Amino acid sequence: AANFPRCSGSRQSPINLQAADVQQTGNDNFLNKCSWKPVKAVDVENSGKGLQVVNNQLGYFAYIDEEGNQAYYQVTGVKLHMPSEHMVDNKPYDAELQVVHQKQRAVNDLMKDDLAITSFLFRIGDEESPLLKQLHLPGHKVEEDASTTMAQPLDLMRAFGPAMDGSYYRYDGSLTVPDCSESVKWWVFDTPHTMSKEQADAFKAMFPGAGNNRPIQELNGRTIVKNSFMQGTLKEYGFYLNRKGGRSRSDWGRSETLILIPIIFTVFFTIYVWASLFVREDKARLTSSA
Repeated sequence: AANFPRCSGSRQSPINLQAADVQQTGNDNFLNKCSWKPVKAVDVENSGKGLQVVNNQLGYFAYIDEEGNQAYYQVTGVKLHMPSEHMVDNKPYDAELQVVHQKQRAVNDLMKDDLAITSFLFRIGDEESPLLKQLHLPGHKVEEDASTTMAQPLDLMRAFGPAMDGSYYRYDGSLTVPDCSESVKWWVFDTPHTMSKEQADAFKAMFPGAGNNRPIQELNGRTIVKNSFMQGTLKEYGFYLNRKGGRSRSDWGRSETLILIPIIFTVFFTIYVWASLFVREDKARLTSSA
């Protein structure tokens, strides 16, 4: 904590997500906001503490920020923790896969201090996880500080689409690793996925020890909601964009008689033109004609 003072902050992650602490339940569907896509030739890395993917081509999801602007959070990586970091109603899970996003300032310009993490929980069962199989669990051992390329495209939407169509918890917290920056919007989906015992054993063989999960942190009065994005209200610009521009006439003065000046000038100019074009008949010619 001395080296990383942010890690002792009041809005740290992970937390124990309890139904009794939920302050609001909405009906926002995450799947409708999500545009993840399959990507080929993705590398799996061994960071020394866990398996991860670092890639910014995996898609994004939409979010309305506090100012009412449409924002987009782009996937930048995937991290696997065993056992899980979050708990649900005091219950830990066997694994937790976190999809990390950064807010787009522009298409190729991502903000480091505004993150969103979607988290998916796993429990050991009879069936193995195809996604964890792609992370070589079990399979080829990825050596520390090395990487290996997936044989098949990484498709997060296919793996987690059903869960994203279901319920989730939403709260504001932090990174679970130093520097523990409190700049993360968390979505934790409570529909568990299944992994095999062989996959769990393969991870433990690769990373022996107590696990790579951070202990549960205090809630400290934070808001937890369920099935709600906790987002702003989108601004409507249609009225402003359809108005026609005008010009201020304050510099012309306030006297209404000023508008008569061009009118009077026009009248006199017309009379002058008529007078210049009018030709009088010669008197002698008029007499002879009589």
